Amino acid sequence: MARGDFTYDSGAAAARRLLGAADPPTAIIASNDQMALATLDTAVRRGLKLPRDLSLISFDNSPLVRFTDPQITAIDQPVAAIFSKAVEYLIASGGDFDQPVVIQSNLIPRGSCAAPGYSPALGDSAGGAIGR
Repeated sequence: MARGDFTYDSGAAAARRLLGAADPPTAIIASNDQMALATLDTAVRRGLKLPRDLSLISFDNSPLVRFTDPQITAIDQPVAAIFSKAVEYLIASGGDFDQPVVIQSNLIPRGSCAAPGYSPALGDSAGGAIGR
């Protein structure tokens, strides 16, 4: 695990740390789209191919992740629903609410995830791609 502060620069630093390890990961889940974009850039600069060498998932699902190559798989966070529930609970509790709240999110599969070693050009040799 590598920590960041939700910025592109911290995502790049975290990706360099993870991908430079003696036993680098085959998948990275980034905390937000900026960090995912930095991870993608870092991986490409190291000569890695997504999803063959590295799978990548982001949280947020902003439009930016659809303009990358490959498009980045994302967990769509319903920001409006989160905000609405927070306001609802704050009003109902008078500001004294300490219970966890679960809000449904969705995985949006795209081309950045596959089983390790999968190459679309070679076919489904290692379990297949997600979102293809």
